[in-house]
Formats: sequence, structure tokens, C-alpha cells
Amino acid sequence: MTTLAIVEGFSALQKAVEGKSGNWISDIKPLQEGGIQKQTLPTWILMLVLLVSFIIMPAQVAEEKEKKLLLALLQTPMREVEWLIAKMLLGMILIFSAVLCLHLLGKFAFGHVWSYLAFIVVGSFCFSSYGVFLGFLCRNQASARTLGVIFYLPHLLPSALSDFSQKLTAVAPLLPSYQFYEPLKSILLEGGRISSLSLEWTYLLLVGLLTFFLTYLLMKKRWLM
Repeated sequence: MTTLAIVEGFSALQKAVEGKSGNWISDIKPLQEGGIQKQTLPTWILMLVLLVSFIIMPAQVAEEKEKKLLLALLQTPMREVEWLIAKMLLGMILIFSAVLCLHLLGKFAFGHVWSYLAFIVVGSFCFSSYGVFLGFLCRNQASARTLGVIFYLPHLLPSALSDFSQKLTAVAPLLPSYQFYEPLKSILLEGGRISSLSLEWTYLLLVGLLTFFLTYLLMKKRWLM
């Protein structure tokens, strides 16, 4: 009640000095436009991307290893790089489809479209490669799902909750999920562009290339096959 009385007093004082009938409280505007659904959109996108890359992709790769399908494919003229590229393209298509369905169902705007699409491409490449690498570390689907969950939560929670804790703020930038989540939030909610996010997309690209190379080495060694 005391706070309300102070606010009303300031409002009455403003009216008397400026001669305005409007209330200054009504002039207050939010820093970011949009409802609560739009504010949580980057978090939902991050959840979908991590779900595809850490839950679906590793299990699929491990299934091909477990059933000896991958070993049979490698007996044909197909090269390791060709299989890797095909599997990564599949992961990228799944991520794109999930994100597109989320936008269509929620009727969300894309912000700066080209910056947004470019960052989704880089992010889907990074996490698809990451997911294939995790799948190749496992012998069967059960272990792949377990490993995927182990990686899923540590990548999701620090990135999505980094604004709530100083400790998470210090740890989260080390994760590729944070380097994907923060630029998404900037593009969708603050009008950011990919030209000002060169460090983030370079980081994601390097992580994707590193995991791609490591997966290639495991394929050459026929790891757990």
C-alpha cells in the first residue's frame, strides 16, 4: 500500500507540473516486444535442436552399427565421407523441419530472415555432426540413448538458465549450445544480425568440423563395428 501511495503521489505531481491528463505509468514500454510465447521461442528452438541431435541422431547411428547395416554399406563402393555427409544432411533436414513446424504452429515471425536461416544452417550442421559423433561412440541403441541424455541436459540447462545464475553465466559460454542460443535470442527478440555474431557462428562451425573429423577417424578404425 505504501508503494502504491508513492506511485500515485508521483503521478499526481506530474499531472500538476506538466498539465497532462495522461498517466506516466501508461508510457512505460517493455524492452522487448512480444508476448511470453515469443520470449520463450529461443528456448523451445534450442530444445528441439538438442532433441534431434542428442536423442534421435545417436540412436539412429547406433542402430545401424548394432544391426551391421553400416558395415555392410562400407563393403560397397560407398565411402565413409559420403555416409557422413548423408547422415548430417538428414540431421539438418530434421532440425529445419522441427523449427519450421514450431514457427508455423505458433505463427512466430522470423526476425531478420536471412540472418536467422544462416544461423540455423550453421547450428544444425554443428549439432548434427555432434550427434553422429556421439552415436559412433556407442555399441547399441540403449547406450546411445543414455549417452544422449547425459549430454542433453548439461547443454540445455546452463544455456537456457544462464541469466539466472552467475555460476551458470561463467560456465555456459563454453558450451556450443550457448553459442547457438544467445545469437538466436538476439536475432529473434532484439533484431540482431549474423554480421555482428561472427565469433559465435565461427565457434559452431569449428565444433562441427572437429566432431565430423573425429567421426571420420572412428569410421576408418571401424570403431565397435
